[in-house]
Amino acid sequence: IANDHRAAVGLVKVDTNDLWFEGDVDGSGTVSLVQYHLDTSTSNNCPCLKRSQLPKIDGDPVAGQSTPSYQIEVQGVQNAAIFSARSNGSVVGLPVTFSSSTMGSIDTVQAVLTLQSALVDLQTRQKPLTTLVSTVKLNNCSQATTGTAMSCW
Repeated sequence: IANDHRAAVGLVKVDTNDLWFEGDVDGSGTVSLVQYHLDTSTSNNCPCLKRSQLPKIDGDPVAGQSTPSYQIEVQGVQNAAIFSARSNGSVVGLPVTFSSSTMGSIDTVQAVLTLQSALVDLQTRQKPLTTLVSTVKLNNCSQATTGTAMSCW
């Protein structure tokens, strides 16, 4: 079966406001599609970073999956572009999806979140800002590289 629900493709999509990947992220034996999305609206406690985790279904990793069911993970996000990707130290132009051979070369994904507190600091009378940076180095065995089952074998 092409794009079988039992096989995780790894990275699916990287864009400035979206990061999607497939894997057994909870040890259940079920492959999930995990999607992070920056919601830049100003309603419902946003701007915020949202996360969806749903079981993968047979179908295209980008366009053939269930509609995401997002929950808010981080509120008060101030920056508009939070995700970036690198290949051998060079910045990868975004967006990149599973259908691109570039996806197989990505070895680093970074998230940078600048957050503003919902509460005012009593001394400065301003809402404090802080920046969180998370960088992940990947052994990217993506099927996107060569179209084989695991391109790093």
